[in-house]
Amino acid sequence: MKPGSLTLALLSFALCLSLQAQDAVTPLPSAAQPASVAATSINTVGISDIRIVRLSQVRGKVDIDRHIGRGYEEAFANVPITGGTKLHTDVGLAEVEFEDNSTLRLTPDTDVEFTLLKRTATGSTISSVKVMRGMVYASLANTKGNTFTIAAGETSLQLNPSSHVRLTVDPADSNLSVLDGTVEFNDGSSTRALKRKDSVDFSLIGYKPAEPVKLEASSFDEWDKNGIDYQKQYSSLRSSGGTGMLYGTSDLNYYGSFANMGCGSMWRPYFASAAWSPYDNGVWAYYPSVGYSWVSPYPWGWMPFHSGNWVNCGGAGWGWQPGAQWNGLQNTAALTPAVAGGNRSLVTAPAPPRAGAPAMVPVNTRPLSISSVSAPGTFTFRKDSAGLGVPRDAFGELRPISSDVVRHGEVNTEVERSIIGPSPAFANRNANGNNGSLNGSRGSYGHDASAGSRGVATFTRPGGDSRASSDLNAGWSEPRGSMRSSAPGSTPISATRAQSSAPAAQGTSSQGSAGASAAHK
Repeated sequence: MKPGSLTLALLSFALCLSLQAQDAVTPLPSAAQPASVAATSINTVGISDIRIVRLSQVRGKVDIDRHIGRGYEEAFANVPITGGTKLHTDVGLAEVEFEDNSTLRLTPDTDVEFTLLKRTATGSTISSVKVMRGMVYASLANTKGNTFTIAAGETSLQLNPSSHVRLTVDPADSNLSVLDGTVEFNDGSSTRALKRKDSVDFSLIGYKPAEPVKLEASSFDEWDKNGIDYQKQYSSLRSSGGTGMLYGTSDLNYYGSFANMGCGSMWRPYFASAAWSPYDNGVWAYYPSVGYSWVSPYPWGWMPFHSGNWVNCGGAGWGWQPGAQWNGLQNTAALTPAVAGGNRSLVTAPAPPRAGAPAMVPVNTRPLSISSVSAPGTFTFRKDSAGLGVPRDAFGELRPISSDVVRHGEVNTEVERSIIGPSPAFANRNANGNNGSLNGSRGSYGHDASAGSRGVATFTRPGGDSRASSDLNAGWSEPRGSMRSSAPGSTPISATRAQSSAPAAQGTSSQGSAGASAAHK
């Protein structure tokens, strides 16, 4: 068993027991909740809104409508996704992670809405997603009892456990390809079971029957596969006894490790010196039914900012110790200092914004350090970046690199430039022909058109939009939205497109009072 495996397994088990108990309580609706939010909240017996779904990866230009009456804002990793949330990828890629490590991945020029995110009294989840246009990959964990449906026009899909699909939604030519598992496919007039390697073309308005076609490759299949492999590798390597209850730990296991630094077992991110502090940089994101929720910019910044405590262990610096209590949107409870002893001290909570502040409020206690591409073919790891800007699984084991970075301040390494989107020839094809959208329904492409997760973006829009390459490069090497910097290295966070003020009234909701239990795969 690897170091920290038992700790993570026990934490996940404790979270499951704690949150199943909390699920039985249906909170009172908040008077401060606007009609647009209240309309999606169904407080019926046995059904609750207690869900933890996160935007787990953002690369390039991605926008989010958090269903708070503010419209679209630039998206960044670790923003919570609740019922009614919409995502739009421009020249960008996005990944959404569900409680059991099931994922939904969005390719460029895609619009989706999370129409329903609920939990039953037994702990099973109900997830409904509407795809308006574009191409998505859905990969489900082997979790029994959950319901996961995707709608596209008059067509609906019910995904079974362990299923994996690619869905392309286009007015001229929509397609469903089953990459693994089984799916119940309803085209508006009939329902059929589709299995692995089945592929059908269908009409969004249901005016013609679905037509079986040959399953072909897509330019983003490799990006999707790398994402799945990442989840499997870094969750399974640290699992204990096959419990499958390690939700949210893949990023923890890649970007840091557990160690006993004299204050008990604690998790610390790589590329962080003793001077680094977990709450120096972040964003307060406003939700009408809860108030402000803390969002961390770090790629691993989900579980450590919703449970447990950050402890300063003297000269060793800050480390995170797991705790059984999970905090959902209302995660300020995780910031409350408790009694420490010896050479231990607990983190001091950053003060939430006052009522009437903008819907997103950046926190810049110190300049934000980001690892990034510093020159063609050169990637620079920077001290106190704590993994920020380091792409998933691109450099293998990070521990030895981290040791050199903390000692020297910076470490440069050579990187190969690879394609993360369609080739220019693909992207510039006729938009009205087969595979004509930016995504493309299907097609056979060479290796130079693969959408790997380890390289720097190089594709362009039809018409030669020069933003494409730079936007996806930014998503690979630095955070976007309120987390995005204008230059590599140390730079403060800046707020963008989030200047509308939040209402003065704040209340409580089920999403704020608790999170969700870790579900079995």
